Amino acid sequence: MRLAMSNSDPEEVAASADEAHEDAGTSSETGAGSGELGEVEEDLEIEVEGEGSGAVPKALDPLEQLQAEVKTLEAAKAENYERFVRVSADLENFRKRSRKELSDARIDEKSKVLKDILPVIDNLERALSHAQSTETEATKSIIEGVNLVLRSFQQTMERHKVRAIEAVGKPFDPALHEAVSQAPSADYPPGTVVSALQSGYTIEERLLRPALVVVSVAMPSEAPASEAAADQSEAEESSATAESSDASEADEQ
Repeated sequence: MRLAMSNSDPEEVAASADEAHEDAGTSSETGAGSGELGEVEEDLEIEVEGEGSGAVPKALDPLEQLQAEVKTLEAAKAENYERFVRVSADLENFRKRSRKELSDARIDEKSKVLKDILPVIDNLERALSHAQSTETEATKSIIEGVNLVLRSFQQTMERHKVRAIEAVGKPFDPALHEAVSQAPSADYPPGTVVSALQSGYTIEERLLRPALVVVSVAMPSEAPASEAAADQSEAEESSATAESSDASEADEQ
């Protein structure tokens, strides 16, 4: 831009110069702003073109969406039901195990005390048996008193579900009986309990103490004696035959 310098006032020249500088700055700022606006528009055009180039997603059918949700819910329901059954079974097993452990602990504690009482009952039974074998008028009242005491002990044991084991005449059972000896018996078949030396007891279907018993065996057989007699008769017959044969040979000579 050219400024006319001829015949002009210096102040007017300076004002014109300032206006020229302001116009130049305004034009430069406008140019810069328009440049930035152009770049933003180009970026927007690129983004729009990029989005338009991709495939448009296909809208799902509402029925298919519902069917997919139903399958998902059914699978979750089956999983939850299986988990519920498994947890219920574990809980029931835990309850049974806890009840059994409590019952076993209670029986064990009772057994400790009852085992200490059993020797007292054994001594009363032996005393009563001996006194009855030598009963007299003087000891009759004592025997009745001992019998009452023994019966009181037995009733107390029954209240605690303690039962005596029937042994005599029963087949030998190693789970209930403890064999002390064997004895031949013509009244019982082999393997049968002949007598009980000490009574056995059970508590709530559990063994508290086995019974000490004597088990029967077969009577000695007489077969060996008969066999010996038969062998002797055969020997005698053979010797007689030999003697007769010798005598006939001598006669022939």
